[in-house]
Amino acid sequence: MDRLDEIIIDQLSARILQPERLGDLLKTYLKSANNRSAESKERLSRLRQSHKEAEAAITRLLTLVEQGLMEAEDASLKERLIERFGAMSSPPRLPICRSVWRVANRPSRQRKSRSWPSC
Repeated sequence: MDRLDEIIIDQLSARILQPERLGDLLKTYLKSANNRSAESKERLSRLRQSHKEAEAAITRLLTLVEQGLMEAEDASLKERLIERFGAMSSPPRLPICRSVWRVANRPSRQRKSRSWPSC
């Protein structure tokens, strides 16, 4: 068995672990890692933009309520808030009730259409 292990290790080092081969493997790995990094940065940028848009939309909706142009108990307001909170990947930074975000991010089968979390 030791002889077989020695033969296999010799062949691996002779064919695969050559400096030229290792250099090629390393270049391929680095290229792949850089591509994944660029894709992750692009995705993060898109998510941040989406988050900002959702926060801005929520702020506009709350401004309508503050100005008296929309009632806080309006069913369409609640649905729009849930829709906007659902578009956010993390809890909002606005001074808004975070329980709304949690309701919006529950799986749809758990969401109750008639109940609204109290702030």
